[in-house]
Amino acid sequence: MGIAALVSGQCNNPTSRPEIRSMSPQDRARFFSALEKIRQNGELDRLSKLHVDNADTIHGHPVFLAFHRVFMNDFASALNRADPGVSVPYWDWSLDATNPISSDLFTNSYMGGNGGGDKGCVQGGPFANWQMNIDSPHCLTRKFNQGDSIAPFWPPEALLSMQQT
Repeated sequence: MGIAALVSGQCNNPTSRPEIRSMSPQDRARFFSALEKIRQNGELDRLSKLHVDNADTIHGHPVFLAFHRVFMNDFASALNRADPGVSVPYWDWSLDATNPISSDLFTNSYMGGNGGGDKGCVQGGPFANWQMNIDSPHCLTRKFNQGDSIAPFWPPEALLSMQQT
């Protein structure tokens, strides 16, 4: 799908995205395998660099939604080149808003936990010991915002309340 179709809202073949915890272990493994393939072929580094290089222009600005719509389409296309038909999941963060550290997502069956060691490298789950090559070789890092924990997110009810005022 081209950018013109995305911007004009013309979508002839919409896909649905499963919440990651609703995926079977086989489908989740298939997604992680496709992600590993695009990491190995350099597509993940290219997409990551595109996002990092444009973060200040995108985040907090009107282009945020449009950029991410195109970006996610490019991401899904890269994954589908690696494994046709693989599903790109989403995370329903509202299910974990009050206690995100207890989310299944931060277990080794999903995304792995907090980074460890001197550099904060991800050491568990499907992304354990990943090497990235954005600007220079380095490990994939993760740093929870409260040391070994994650602060609660805004509850969905608060966000809805802001929208209604």
